[in-house]
Amino acid sequence: MVVSPEVTSEYVPTPEEVHVIFGALIETGKNTLLVAKDAVPKETKRVVDEKGLYELEIQLPGVLESEMTEYAYRRFPAPKAPEIHVAYYEDDMPVGGTNVARYTDGAWKFL
Repeated sequence: MVVSPEVTSEYVPTPEEVHVIFGALIETGKNTLLVAKDAVPKETKRVVDEKGLYELEIQLPGVLESEMTEYAYRRFPAPKAPEIHVAYYEDDMPVGGTNVARYTDGAWKFL
């Protein structure tokens, strides 16, 4: 799936735009094996600098109380493209994760 915002120069999305991407990633179900059915995302971190959104994280509760899935947006210094990662936790310890989306060629690409 590709989500294309309007782009004029260096792309720095708004928090709302990143939440839309998070929602689309969650809807695919591809990276949500440990997410509880009907889980509601909770924003846990937001960092903004002079250019705009730098970092944004959400967490979703897992099927078991000890499980949690975290999606994290990060903007990197050019030329590295902004990315979204997913990480899986059990008992507050990371047990896996991967890149799930990258902003390239003017659009978000799901990996």
